[in-house]
Amino acid sequence: MARPIKTGIDYFPLDIDFLNDIKIRKVVRSVGTEAIGVIISILSNIYRDNGYFIHVDDDFSFLIAEEVNTTELIVEKVVNKLVDVDFFEANMFENHQILTSAGIQKRYVKACEKRKIVELDNEYLLTNFDNTNVKVVNNSINYSKSRINEVNSVNNSINDGRSTQSKVKERKGEERKVNNQKEDAVKELFIPIWNNYPKRMDFNASLLNFELALKDGCTVDEIKLGVENYKTLVIHEERPNQYIKTDVNFFKDRTFKNHQTLILPGKGKSKKQEIQPYWAQENKEPEQVNQPSLDDSGEDLLSEFRSLIDGFKTDSQEEKNEV
Repeated sequence: MARPIKTGIDYFPLDIDFLNDIKIRKVVRSVGTEAIGVIISILSNIYRDNGYFIHVDDDFSFLIAEEVNTTELIVEKVVNKLVDVDFFEANMFENHQILTSAGIQKRYVKACEKRKIVELDNEYLLTNFDNTNVKVVNNSINYSKSRINEVNSVNNSINDGRSTQSKVKERKGEERKVNNQKEDAVKELFIPIWNNYPKRMDFNASLLNFELALKDGCTVDEIKLGVENYKTLVIHEERPNQYIKTDVNFFKDRTFKNHQTLILPGKGKSKKQEIQPYWAQENKEPEQVNQPSLDDSGEDLLSEFRSLIDGFKTDSQEEKNEV
């Protein structure tokens, strides 16, 4: 049995200025830093499997999300944004539901220059190659019918296949239009909520976490109330900025769930309670406590004591005179 021809490659070049690419920056700005891992995962799957393209089927978003530990919603947003900024070729995505580009195809052929034969699908080609080892084939139509549409039989004609692809294109276009309308509606709901938050840092990342919260069953009223109460608490406590949670983490961690009830603690530090003296507790003057009164017998004793002292002084003086 002949050994199957390897199509993918083990390594692919990644430009050192990858993150400075204006297209990548637009995607990251729109979706958030999680987009970087998603993009690299998509490129890795492209070069590893087919070499120069990948089909976006029903399992695509799940597999990429699981690989980089993110959500399918984020993967879908990244893909749509990559197509919007022309990182991937839009017609190929809409007509064939694949992700590819002229740059990816050139890098793939360059990496396979030592192979005897490199087969490229004519339907997916975005550039011409003069390489002697490149073999252009015409098998994409049947493949796309069985892999993506799954409604055409193997014996359908090319015209029937193209007709179905046209319908798929229209359906995909309508789906994108509806999704864009939904995103705009969600954005309109989020803008006043975000503007009311006390520490605004990243609108797009916060919007994404807001959408994820709604998808998980949270309500707009619940989120709005949580933001209102949290802002009131921050103002009441005069909380320093460094101790206020950022907008991104507030919505990501669902912190609004902890602030559905407004609880305002007292301001300032509690003062230390001092123990009052006895006379203060009894509302008495110090003189009344420190100077006890004397009765008649006490006065007599004091008089006798003074007489004894005076007698002692007189005797002592007489003894001195005699000496």
